[in-house]
Amino acid sequence: MEIAGPVIVREVWAHNLEKEFALIRVALPGCRIAAIDTEFPGHIFKSQVDGHLIARLPPAETYELMKSNIDALEIIQVGLALSDSCGRLPHFGTPFSYKRFFGFCIYDVKHMIKSCDGLYGGLERVAKSLNVDRIAGKSHQAGSDSLLTLQTFFKLIGSRKPFTDNTEGN
Repeated sequence: MEIAGPVIVREVWAHNLEKEFALIRVALPGCRIAAIDTEFPGHIFKSQVDGHLIARLPPAETYELMKSNIDALEIIQVGLALSDSCGRLPHFGTPFSYKRFFGFCIYDVKHMIKSCDGLYGGLERVAKSLNVDRIAGKSHQAGSDSLLTLQTFFKLIGSRKPFTDNTEGN
């Protein structure tokens, strides 16, 4: 995923929420891929398993542990990074001239790395293993993490095109 031009992590607060949502609506026809990251203020419930083995918990246990913490805590940040099927980021302020539907699929980078030899750990470690550099912000900032997730996703899938253009005659 090659980034053309500067990357701006937009700060969204109550006073500019509607304006930022309007920009997202403008971007959606051309940017059908979204990476989402959430940040919570730590955790309350912990596993009995050592930290480095937590990724090997059965999915049901992992889900219950995460759900318990999410239900008990308030979300403090939500990050959203948008791109087209080639990984190009939107250029806010310019019109999007292409409308394509790439299907509805959900890819979980954390789940995808389980089938990749030598890839394990958190987002920062996986990105580093794939030679993906954080191009904006800091770790554990939702906007920056969602962009790093998007970059990591495109690096994982390489040059393969997992999306098909289902628009005929458009």
